[in-house]
Amino acid sequence: MAVKNGGLNSANFITLLSEVAEVKNNLKQIRIEKGLSLEQLGEMCGTGEGAIWELEQEKTEPKLRTAYIISKVLDVGIFDIWPDCVEIVEETIIVRRVRTT
Repeated sequence: MAVKNGGLNSANFITLLSEVAEVKNNLKQIRIEKGLSLEQLGEMCGTGEGAIWELEQEKTEPKLRTAYIISKVLDVGIFDIWPDCVEIVEETIIVRRVRTT
């Protein structure tokens, strides 16, 4: 992704990170360990199962509020779910893992 006239901002930083970094989380593993379905976790968090699925599949990165709610519902820390969380930009958690070759 080329950064155009406006320089690097939070929106294109998130996109850039997703293009160069492998994002990992433990959400699905923890949800299953707690005996919850996608639907149950979605309901408990006040979001749909589709949103939880997208987070588990690393299709989206969570807003800080969403990550906090999920961690409280699952009774774990945010860093237990997103261990590679390195930054919060405009209330969006930025996660990254260095690629291994």
